[in-house]
Amino acid sequence: MLDALLSGRAWIGLVGVLLAGIVFFNVDLLRMNREITHMADRASQLKRENAQLRQDVAGLASSERIQEAAAQLGLVLPQPADVRYLKSNPMVDARTASKRIIAPEPTVAPDPTLPTLPTLPTQPTTTTTPSTSATAVSPTG
Repeated sequence: MLDALLSGRAWIGLVGVLLAGIVFFNVDLLRMNREITHMADRASQLKRENAQLRQDVAGLASSERIQEAAAQLGLVLPQPADVRYLKSNPMVDARTASKRIIAPEPTVAPDPTLPTLPTLPTQPTTTTTPSTSATAVSPTG
């Protein structure tokens, strides 16, 4: 029976099916390896980007940079003797604060809650009518 199985056409078909299965298995394995390699490359790229972003954050949060930016704005670090702590008295503080309120000068700091209006042209402009003559018309009428 073994001789008949090995010499017959069924054996060739069985070996062919097994070889095709091995080929499909290897192709699928290669595809998965390619995806794994792609994901590993993407992960290393994201790690590099994260490291760069951490370095940028550390540079922006450095106290030297903040002190330089504050100095450019005219801010200074107070001397230890200049720092005082106040005690609050809610009954008196609110009344004193309301008495000290003054209206801001509009030329110094505009109100940020008000919308800015577009500036109007200082000189009147002239337009031409769509007719064939070139007659100037004033915007005032």
